[in-house]
Amino acid sequence: MAFLNAFLLYCFGCIFQFKIFLKNDFGVVLLTFWLHGQAMVGLAFLASTVLSRSTQAVAMGFATFLLGFVVFFMVGIFGFPYGQLDGTLPFAFDTNITTGIPIEKTNSDRAAAPILALIPPSMLVQDLNVMGRFTLSDQDAGMRMSNVSNYCTPERSCDSRFSLGSSWGIFIALYLIYSVIALYLDNVLADAMGVRKPLWYFVTPAYWGLGNSYVKDCREVVEPSTDPDVLEEEARIQARMNEPADIDSAIEVRGLIAEFRRSGKPFFAVKAPWYKVKKNHLLALLGPNGAGKTTTVNMLTGFIPPSRGNALIMGQTVAHPAGMSAVRRVMGVCPQFDTLWAALSAREHLQLFAAIKGVAKNDIPLEAMRRIEEVRLTDAADRMAGTYSGGMRRRLSVAIALIGKRASIEPASEF
Repeated sequence: MAFLNAFLLYCFGCIFQFKIFLKNDFGVVLLTFWLHGQAMVGLAFLASTVLSRSTQAVAMGFATFLLGFVVFFMVGIFGFPYGQLDGTLPFAFDTNITTGIPIEKTNSDRAAAPILALIPPSMLVQDLNVMGRFTLSDQDAGMRMSNVSNYCTPERSCDSRFSLGSSWGIFIALYLIYSVIALYLDNVLADAMGVRKPLWYFVTPAYWGLGNSYVKDCREVVEPSTDPDVLEEEARIQARMNEPADIDSAIEVRGLIAEFRRSGKPFFAVKAPWYKVKKNHLLALLGPNGAGKTTTVNMLTGFIPPSRGNALIMGQTVAHPAGMSAVRRVMGVCPQFDTLWAALSAREHLQLFAAIKGVAKNDIPLEAMRRIEEVRLTDAADRMAGTYSGGMRRRLSVAIALIGKRASIEPASEF
């Protein structure tokens, strides 16, 4: 998208006969705008990690807009800190009184230019200044690809560290640096549910899909049960502690605990139950509000991590990142509330989620249509979901949960 934006910008600049587009090499203009766009994408990734609401994004967007004006006046009008070609000296240089030749300063103010270079628009304004200077008069031929770095000398009031060619490398470096920092912060900062990875997550084998997903079971009693059927089921599962799941088990819950804090005191939403769900069977969790039904489902689907205990889904533990990654490949979830886009049809929803779930591209249309027929939405397949009744939206949510590649997964190799 950044490349397309840069290309269209160049085309319209030529259409309107702007000299900066007509005289400078096509590659010079395209690379400058494209790589600046990539740097801004990295900066946007970084900003998104600390924004949780749309109102915050609007405020940051407005602040960025104002920052652009400040940078334009600093760099474009006053030449701070990079200077102006054949004009104002860069901030890191001074004129030798004896010889009149610009020399680099040795004091700390030389840090101003690199610091401002961390803001991509500052380098873009500097690049536009240079390209504009090379097209100022009718005699100027513009900037050539072969000249993007060697034009820059102190005698021409130019710091070679921030020449046009150097700015391309700075843009690429900023894109990579901002993106890596954004990826790291996205993992270590808590999300809306308070879930986050440890600060050193990237050095753990589980993050790279390596290592064993074995999690040792533990027997912890939060609130002892008095129901004979519950006690019998607990005893049956506990007798197989730290062993692989039964071959006929789809889910085995082994002492799963969800603990929260209320006014500094511990509160248990899920109190270490033990039970299993057989393959090709249905299990209904019944109970009043606050019984822990939704919290249990959230832990089994990886939405929140268990405080303690364990659960196995198709032989893989949900208490380990590697195990949860394997579970997500074969799990479909129909949430309590519909999460649909009003402007998309049922067919478009299912094709989108089929692609996300890993269905082969050629199979997506057939897979989507099959799910539509299963939930009896054939007549409304191409209607926008915003026009559906509540029941139709529920059926579409069920179809989304069912669609996708249902590959088998191997259980954890060590118990």
